[in-house]
Amino acid sequence: MSKVVAFGLVLLTGGAFVFACSSSSSTTNNVVGDTDAGDDGGVMTLDGGGDAAPADAGFQPNTWTWIDVPGAKCRDGSSTGIGVSLNPASTKTVIFLEGGGACFNAATCGQNPSKFSGADFKAYVGMGGPAGAGGGKSGSDFGILARGDAKNPVKDWNMIYVPYCTGDIHGGANPAGMVSGVAGTQQFVGRNNVTLMLAQTKKLVPQTDRVFLTGASGGGFGALMAYDQVATFWGTVPVTMIDDSGPPMADPFLPSCLQTLVAGLWGLDKSVLADCGPDCQDTAHWGINAVKHLATKYPDRVLGLVESTGDLTISSFFGFGANNCTGFQPVLEPDFTNGLLDIRAQLAGDKNFGSFYFGGADHQAHTSYESALDTRMSTDAMDGGTPPISLVDWTTQMLNGTVANVGP
Repeated sequence: MSKVVAFGLVLLTGGAFVFACSSSSSTTNNVVGDTDAGDDGGVMTLDGGGDAAPADAGFQPNTWTWIDVPGAKCRDGSSTGIGVSLNPASTKTVIFLEGGGACFNAATCGQNPSKFSGADFKAYVGMGGPAGAGGGKSGSDFGILARGDAKNPVKDWNMIYVPYCTGDIHGGANPAGMVSGVAGTQQFVGRNNVTLMLAQTKKLVPQTDRVFLTGASGGGFGALMAYDQVATFWGTVPVTMIDDSGPPMADPFLPSCLQTLVAGLWGLDKSVLADCGPDCQDTAHWGINAVKHLATKYPDRVLGLVESTGDLTISSFFGFGANNCTGFQPVLEPDFTNGLLDIRAQLAGDKNFGSFYFGGADHQAHTSYESALDTRMSTDAMDGGTPPISLVDWTTQMLNGTVANVGP
């Protein structure tokens, strides 16, 4: 059974919908490797010292290993780290941000992971992740982190897996969060975790000349949230970003009250909104404004979005914004599709932004058990334009600098 970043709806006795992790059976050859770091089962701790190359760190090539990152924290205050699978022959690095919902009320926080340790990662890898869940097949056959998929354009890259346990789509800067109906202080510190992760990644792969930042669901939103932070850190190194199932819709598709709520709760004024500056002063509409800001600030960098036209999980999360955030009503598929088209329309003047929209209500495409990277097809293009293409071909094109908008 694999920890999959997909979610299903659970109907509680009180009639409210909340989200629960779903899972799928799989096996994989990508396991936590033995290292020279001791008998801790492949868990290492970096001390923040010099720029160690992968070979110097005692890693087995192309094998998943957990690293405790000093200072990185989860929502409950526990320590966390990153998973790494390094290829000494590569100078390219993919950074994957895990998903897992969000924490902004009692219902959502109750289903959002509040901790993730090396032991959790070891169990996760042993059950089929993070190379993707299998749906009955080997995990190495699926997903953007799968080395065993010959068609995967990043199969030979260095891979950094960033777990999700802060509830703030990797962008929070409020270590003293309080949520009504949720006991205790919530440490929304995703922003600081990304900072620490970047420093450790640079030590592991100091010769990186290309970065691919991606993530799914909460990690998809996170890729948008962290892009400016990551691009600034790497300087002249080109950073391509693809957000899987984290659509930054405008109001009314993503209600303005919900955007304002999370911006205040998670302390986004000290993270993504600070990066965005004057372009994101309106916290009621910061989502679409943030991605428009990125597209303008980085005209030579490729940015992309992957999403289904009726994503059941995301349309349900957006439903907490109903009736000015006093009710719950999932966004209907026609409206959700219109929200996706609105994103594309608002970024039409930015030739560095591409999108891959596919039909149905599935959640995630790059990593979930619901699809293989090489078979997912886009929906028919509007007005007889570009014909449907596979996700892997679109992703490969984007990584090669060819930007395309495919789907309805």
